[in-house]
Amino acid sequence: MAKQYQVEAEDLREGTMIFVRGKTINSRIASVLHGQELDEDNQRKAANNMLATDYPHVSISLAHAEVQMKDPANPSPEELFVSERRFTSKKYPGRGLCYTAIGKANKVIEKTTLPQVFIPSENTPGTYDPDLSCRDSPRTSTSPLC
Repeated sequence: MAKQYQVEAEDLREGTMIFVRGKTINSRIASVLHGQELDEDNQRKAANNMLATDYPHVSISLAHAEVQMKDPANPSPEELFVSERRFTSKKYPGRGLCYTAIGKANKVIEKTTLPQVFIPSENTPGTYDPDLSCRDSPRTSTSPLC
């Protein structure tokens, strides 16, 4: 039986920014996964009984994922959407609630299609600064990179 959600993708408002705090366990955000690399990634996923992604994309997977709601008493549709789609890994239950965001790349693959990653500000508590050091994680890495 398919999982029922309160918020569906068509309910989301384009350009809405939300924050999800967690430990990066895998990322492909510095460049778009496409072409032969995408084919190889899908072969790896098939060998591990994972769902393939048949379009160019960027992605990031977080362990211990917490949606940073602006108003916890009245979460936005986007905040609920992400919160509802967190999951516990059967293989790694110690990672707590996980979340994977996959963003389709535009037909023209260019820098503007890549997402922005933020880290807690060192100067202003409670705010976030762009993380300019982020890079794609190695396939075998489980350490936070961003």
